[in-house]
Amino acid sequence: MLIKFVPATVKLERITVTDPSVSATYTTTISVNDKVLKHFRHYLCDNQKSLEKAKIINWCSTVVPLYSLKTVGKGNCLLNACMMGMIGIGDTNFILRNHLSKYIELNESALHDRWKYSKIVNDRKLNLNLELEEHILEEGLTRTPRQHIIEEVPVLNDEKCVYLQSCHIFAAYNTLKRPIIVVGSEYIGTIHEKQAQLNDIIGLYLPLLTNTSNIIHYPIVLQYSLNHFSPLVCQRNDPSTSSKSFLLPLLPLSFWSSAKKANASSVTLKDLPIHYLNNMEAININSLLKKYLIIEELNINDEQTIRSCLVGDERIPADVNFTDKYPQYLKENINNETPSDNLLRSNNPVNTFQFVLCVVLCIQVS
Repeated sequence: MLIKFVPATVKLERITVTDPSVSATYTTTISVNDKVLKHFRHYLCDNQKSLEKAKIINWCSTVVPLYSLKTVGKGNCLLNACMMGMIGIGDTNFILRNHLSKYIELNESALHDRWKYSKIVNDRKLNLNLELEEHILEEGLTRTPRQHIIEEVPVLNDEKCVYLQSCHIFAAYNTLKRPIIVVGSEYIGTIHEKQAQLNDIIGLYLPLLTNTSNIIHYPIVLQYSLNHFSPLVCQRNDPSTSSKSFLLPLLPLSFWSSAKKANASSVTLKDLPIHYLNNMEAININSLLKKYLIIEELNINDEQTIRSCLVGDERIPADVNFTDKYPQYLKENINNETPSDNLLRSNNPVNTFQFVLCVVLCIQVS
């Protein structure tokens, strides 16, 4: 069944990534028509309906909709999602994770300064006013990037990686020389409390440690929910494959915020925060954004305009584009089955996007 899916003319081993910075020029898009996308969305997308219901994605009717692709976790979902958002395959062999580890080692001082300043600023915003001593800040940086990345990169016998955090995103987008934008719920909930704490992961991550002449101005877009990252990709803006070709290829740089006032709640649009800025960069946000993103004004209604940025459309070459090949595989093999029936079949080798991907990439095609 898998051999049928991989024609002899397709050299899938060419997808192997040796330098993530080369892959960073691409942006994954879904190139199928609306009918196929709707029929197979269960196999392609993850958490799509809840993201739309919460107005995390697709709340603006004039821009291209986003789709949350299924992504393997196991502690490496951040980097899997980044790679999926660029070339449609995850960081299966931990290539990007190893590059990230080396980048942190080489740029430890610069990363430390940004992390320390951001920690102090965020604590002040929360009115914590903590007087953190230098050795505590040093311990915070040392324990997070170095132990979580450098010392625990290898994964043996299907063991999980250590989960990555905000500071790793900061290092990742500088590694890739490309902005990363993370959307998600404003608050992180627990079993006992719906809004337990602010979600400090969502926001813009600009490659501030990279010369602007060397960066890619189209962001990698991720969503973060339930302690999991997944890539958000557009349907290809092509009249032959989509009825949405008239929509703008823009990403709103705002999110819906819930504020409680006098026993009532109101919902307003707020700008996504920009992480790890220093004092000088924070003075002129508009100018800074234009250095790293292609900024456009987006009309929400007759009275409100917000910032948005252009999303990329340079796709990985068609002969190695797994994002296009997987829907074709679904049409050929499970077109007449419902998702529930298919999942009950124990002899079905493919239940998720990533499972098929990992198996196919292991096949050697002559």
